[in-house]
Amino acid sequence: MYAQRRWNGAPGDAAFQQKCFDVFNEMRDNGRTIVFVTHDMGALNRFCHRALLLERGRFKGKWLLGLLIDLPFAISPVVIGLALVLAYGKTGWLGDWLAENGIQVIFSVPGMVLATAIVSLPFVARETIPVLRELGTDAEQAASTLGASGWQAFWRITLPGIRWGVVYGVVLTTARALGEFGAVSIVSGRIEGETQTLPLFVQARFENFDVTGAYTAAVVLALLAFATLILMNLLTRRTRADTVA
Repeated sequence: MYAQRRWNGAPGDAAFQQKCFDVFNEMRDNGRTIVFVTHDMGALNRFCHRALLLERGRFKGKWLLGLLIDLPFAISPVVIGLALVLAYGKTGWLGDWLAENGIQVIFSVPGMVLATAIVSLPFVARETIPVLRELGTDAEQAASTLGASGWQAFWRITLPGIRWGVVYGVVLTTARALGEFGAVSIVSGRIEGETQTLPLFVQARFENFDVTGAYTAAVVLALLAFATLILMNLLTRRTRADTVA
């Protein structure tokens, strides 16, 4: 088995270079083959408000909200994927209602987005909460005294003060989403050309003994991760500079 998966060709070989170009062309032309899961602003906004509620709110069951936010960090992504299948699958709790309304969540892009959001978006909340704690409530209370509503205080005072924490959380979320495998592999069905993310594409190529294609796609994934790390370092420096100022 190992002998069949050996590296065929060298980077200088014409056949190897042509194979790399073929893989890149497939990733470029087949828009549905490689699905980069992104998050809509609505989900990001909800997690920001959860962070605000967790830090500023005073209510019973606050510990439970914090537990739900931290839960994806503690359990395996595969468990999250299976839980989504249990809830949204054809035989799941909401399966009949979804089927009657012509909505497909599992083995489709919506399920992949949902799984990735559950796994990765808690980074936004956890990166925002310390910034909220450091920011304090004095400016918000002053705005409220001057007649500003809660939404006005949030958009004009709170959000500008925590913007770099939110951005840093988004970058961490992006890094986590790029490499997400467990939950997405369960809910996607790994349908080539429709519900295949880049990590799933790498695995499919390797299992089909296309080592050159697998390594080429893996290099693309590594470059994306490297770019994300550079952005994280730049944002960290910007946040420290703003803190000192």
